Amino acid sequence: MKQKILITGLLLASTLPLPAQNPTQINQLLNSNSCQKCDLQGANLTGLSFSGANLAGAALLNANLSGVNLSNSKLIVANLNRANLNNANLNNTDLYGAILTGTDLRNATLINADLTNANLYLADLTGANLAGANLKSANLESAKLKDANLAGATITNAILCKATMPNGSISQQGCPKPPAAETPAPPAPSPPAPAPPPPNPPK
Repeated sequence: MKQKILITGLLLASTLPLPAQNPTQINQLLNSNSCQKCDLQGANLTGLSFSGANLAGAALLNANLSGVNLSNSKLIVANLNRANLNNANLNNTDLYGAILTGTDLRNATLINADLTNANLYLADLTGANLAGANLKSANLESAKLKDANLAGATITNAILCKATMPNGSISQQGCPKPPAAETPAPPAPSPPAPAPPPPNPPK
């Protein structure tokens, strides 16, 4: 009987989110679906649903958000550095100015998501669905977009330097231009020829 209780307890514990730096704030999110500027670093929220959540300014560095439903949520200027958002649902989510550097977004759905001014440096968006997403002025330098769907996406002024594009090509959009070669100075003009000597006077 004791063994059965122990096994049941372990199974329940395995389904609960792992504690973040602030367990009180993770409970706030679970209970109210809102946790602005919360510290949720390293939280394990795998597979949970937070559709319509307000996580503006939240710190979600290294959080495990694999398979999470964050559709229609607010993640304005949230820090998701190196978070795991593999297969996450971010449709219609506001990620304006969010930090997604090195973030795992493989096979995530970001249909109509707002990623204006977001930092996606080194992010892995392989197979992600970005149809209709707004990537205006976003930093996608060295990001992986292989097999991603960018149909109807806005990439005006986006930095795509060294990003792997959906077709596997490497983009140079937004890369700094090499300095122009200096034009050599024209050679100095030759000195004028010396004047001929005056004729000898008649004797």
